[in-house]
Amino acid sequence: MKYINILIIDDHPMIAEGYTNVLEAFSLNNTDYKLKVVSAYSIDSTIKKIKGLNTKDTFDLILLDISMPPNKEHNIFSGEELGIYIKERLPNTKIIVLTLLNDNLRLLNIFNSLNPDGFIIKCDLTSKGLLEAVKTILTGNKYFSETINTLLLKKARQKVVFDHIDKSILQELANGSKMKELIQLIPLTKSGIERRKRILKKTLKAKSDRDLVITAREKGYL
Repeated sequence: MKYINILIIDDHPMIAEGYTNVLEAFSLNNTDYKLKVVSAYSIDSTIKKIKGLNTKDTFDLILLDISMPPNKEHNIFSGEELGIYIKERLPNTKIIVLTLLNDNLRLLNIFNSLNPDGFIIKCDLTSKGLLEAVKTILTGNKYFSETINTLLLKKARQKVVFDHIDKSILQELANGSKMKELIQLIPLTKSGIERRKRILKKTLKAKSDRDLVITAREKGYL
């Protein structure tokens, strides 16, 4: 029997509890895997659990909700950025992304930045589907829900990714920073920042900085 450590990251405890119940019920009746499931409800508690791992322990699988409240202390503002943090520190851990988002561009950005082992739209999710995803990934394969296969994979070659600088510009604009502050906060020249803003506006179809922030929030980038 193989022992599997699973971490569920979701800011809604009831949702995390639902996942846990499904996985623990499966574990009780399975002779191949014994699952140990723990949960974290915030970015801060997730980081504490990861830092608390000793050299012999790790998480074999993480279920990651993308819509996590930001944490300024750790400079992590979304589940996507938390996923990048996890991949840097636990490179051998499998990650299943779970989200309610259905915007193609946003999904593609997450797909390209995290390259998750599983990607599930919550509207597609059932108990049976969750177990199928976990079993598929534990056998070394990838699992994508139906919506991801139809909305995301067809556009996977476009490689539209907002990098850390793009996200920093969006965040600072949301904070009300003007160009004078942006030059001090972003490692680019004024012309470089203006070019990035033009590209962001074109990509998100926004006409002004205000529209850019509103659209970025609506699509889940902030």
